[in-house]
Amino acid sequence: MRLIIAVTAVLFAAQAAFAAPLKEHFAVETNYNGQRSKVSVHTVFPDIGLDKYPVMFIVHGSGGQSHSRELWYAQKLAELGVWSVITDHFRYRGVESTAYDQAAVSTDNMVYDAFKVLDRIAENPKVDMSRVGIMGFSKGGSTSLHAAIPSVIKQYSENGHRFALHIPLYPGCTNQYFDTNAPAPIYMLLGGKDDYADPNVCLSYAKKFEAKGSKIKTIVYPEGLHAWDSTKEEVIYDRRIQNYAKCVMEQQADGSWKESLTGLTVMSAGMGLNPRANIPANMGRAMGACRTYGAHYGGNADVKYDALWDIKKIVETEFGLAQ
Repeated sequence: MRLIIAVTAVLFAAQAAFAAPLKEHFAVETNYNGQRSKVSVHTVFPDIGLDKYPVMFIVHGSGGQSHSRELWYAQKLAELGVWSVITDHFRYRGVESTAYDQAAVSTDNMVYDAFKVLDRIAENPKVDMSRVGIMGFSKGGSTSLHAAIPSVIKQYSENGHRFALHIPLYPGCTNQYFDTNAPAPIYMLLGGKDDYADPNVCLSYAKKFEAKGSKIKTIVYPEGLHAWDSTKEEVIYDRRIQNYAKCVMEQQADGSWKESLTGLTVMSAGMGLNPRANIPANMGRAMGACRTYGAHYGGNADVKYDALWDIKKIVETEFGLAQ
């Protein structure tokens, strides 16, 4: 929905100016839950020379990476002087899509990956670590949102690095953490007609952030379906998609997780959203009650460009790029 080369001085040597946005590729090793893998990273440099660059991570959704989405946004952000880091969490795991099996690569896995790549990017003296944001789409939007949670930062940021801005686009908001006192601004961009990532669930979650003093803003595009920035401007219904829009899991003060529809405790305390913390019988019952199948998605050029305009304004404001 929507090569590997070694990290060398080429990546870490920013030139004074570029004739056009330049692209570079490298890989970062990860070891989530003892499972060694790699994240493929594609960077897009702006065509201007700066002493230090603001950076935006761009994270794909369940359908995997798409040049027509992730690269398109990177090129648009390059116009502002932003260096984009596009992460591919599926390629080296042999996964093309998680739309029909969300457990193939979990959101938690992608969050861990993002922090590992952030550590690598921090090695570059040309990166302004006070202006590194993360945006994403659908599952990537959830990744961007989870990365704002203090307990998640503590768990996955081995060197204390964190993101300075979070822009989730049509994210799933069903995994709702207890510690919503986010240390960085969050802007959630939601589709009013999204039946895969229910905007009302996200609006409710946003209130929990607000209650704990977080800087959070929600923007709802009334005509937006899921994946409104798709190049296919048609409404598509896929009956095979696993739909968790009704499976709202809320973390309790003791760290355990309850599924709201059934009231069952589905994860034990102290392990975040780690699948190994599942209480199998309860999780199975809860998912059987709340999970459905099927969802609509489709592109809408008006919404796409409205959202792009909003994203540019957000980045300009939060990164101090406004002219």
